[in-house]
Amino acid sequence: MIQRIQTLYLFVVVVLFATMVATPLLDFKINNVKLDVENKEQAKPDVKVTKDVKVYQMTYKGIVDKESGDMLISTSLVTLYEVIVAVIALITIFLYKKRTSQIKLTIFNMVLQVGFYVVVAVYMYTAYKYANTDFDFHLPIVFPLISLILSYLAFRAITKDELLVKSLGRVR
Repeated sequence: MIQRIQTLYLFVVVVLFATMVATPLLDFKINNVKLDVENKEQAKPDVKVTKDVKVYQMTYKGIVDKESGDMLISTSLVTLYEVIVAVIALITIFLYKKRTSQIKLTIFNMVLQVGFYVVVAVYMYTAYKYANTDFDFHLPIVFPLISLILSYLAFRAITKDELLVKSLGRVR
């Protein structure tokens, strides 16, 4: 089990998604522009433009205010994806005697990893549509892409093992 390369790939997937649960994925910056009119008596009043930037972070709790910690929107679906992908990858490691089940779970896990990006994109689109926000991405946002590549490599290694075992059964 430990000596197989796919175990290493799947373990890295578990570590990456466990790290994603503990760290923020991205920042939402909402820009509020205020116009203050001074000296109204003059023919040409002075207009002072100020920008008020409110920063929210997407964490496992939800989209929270960075300063106060108040939750704006729950992102439990994103957290659920992170946990499910990590658990499925961990279960897949221990199914080393059932390679066909490993192959099916790895493919399912890869679909979930793509679905993770879809869910995050929906949250981003909604935030942009209603609040015209800017986004700052943190490093963990690329972890699902790295995990997808590692899951594909694990899939190939498991398939190769299965073909090897089947070919040895025909020789007898």
